[in-house]
Amino acid sequence: MFSKILIPVSSEGFSEKAIERATQLVSFSNGKIFILYIIEEKMLDEVREVSDYAMTKETKQKLRKNIIEEREKIAKDVIIEKIDEIISNKNVELEIEPIQIGEFSDSISNFLKSGEVGLIFLGFKQRKFLEYRVIKRSNLPLWLYKKEKEDIKPLVVVSNLTVNDIATDSIFDLAKKFNLKKLDLKYAIDYSSEKRYERTKEGIKEKKESRKKIRKESKRFIEEFRQKCERNNITPDVEIIKDNMEDVAIEGARKHNSDLIIIGDIMKKDRLTLKENIDKKIVEKAPCSVLLAR
Repeated sequence: MFSKILIPVSSEGFSEKAIERATQLVSFSNGKIFILYIIEEKMLDEVREVSDYAMTKETKQKLRKNIIEEREKIAKDVIIEKIDEIISNKNVELEIEPIQIGEFSDSISNFLKSGEVGLIFLGFKQRKFLEYRVIKRSNLPLWLYKKEKEDIKPLVVVSNLTVNDIATDSIFDLAKKFNLKKLDLKYAIDYSSEKRYERTKEGIKEKKESRKKIRKESKRFIEEFRQKCERNNITPDVEIIKDNMEDVAIEGARKHNSDLIIIGDIMKKDRLTLKENIDKKIVEKAPCSVLLAR
């Protein structure tokens, strides 16, 4: 997941701290960072709307061309140069993609068709509607950077309504990279839907479960997590909580002063109902970064 990372950069701004963290992650495996600079159509549309009554068609086309050229120059002379400075001498390969003009999430989706990356890394600047469209459209893991200390302190939040193996794999991978000696985990039992998901050789399967079986599975999962921590000389801090995932994640991050919330994947068939309530709200309300582990 962390060896090939895509960092989309918007013409409306970018986060140097996010790029520094992504570079650190990739450097552990001498991996590769892809930079995709996007001149957002939204910004060009706003300029067009302002000038609709004041300019001729030819003048508006010239203005659009000038704005694009200006943004391309800023991208090459300032932003890309700054990114190259951050990444230099870090045992990281850098690939700058051709500058894109279009809608932010569409440009990302088009690039992902190449299948070259394992993680999308975004600096979160309260541009909620854009980040949320990326969340909905992508099947790749997505790291939304807000703020983190240099030595990362992650919290993994799992549930009977999520597929949890990639989330727990991710936290142990980070523990190894950052030499973490303590890991925090919350298991949210959500009875709003009496079922659970698991990954099998045939794919991801949904199981109808009684409340008793859901509780039993949560205890089995926690015990397995504890054992894996012990094998890796890590102290686990685990808790099973009967509540929705959003509240468990936000309250848990505040309690543990976490830098990163890692949450398991929510099944596609549930995303029309659960995705809005879980992923979006956690991303918006979290006091720290969020990794959607898929």
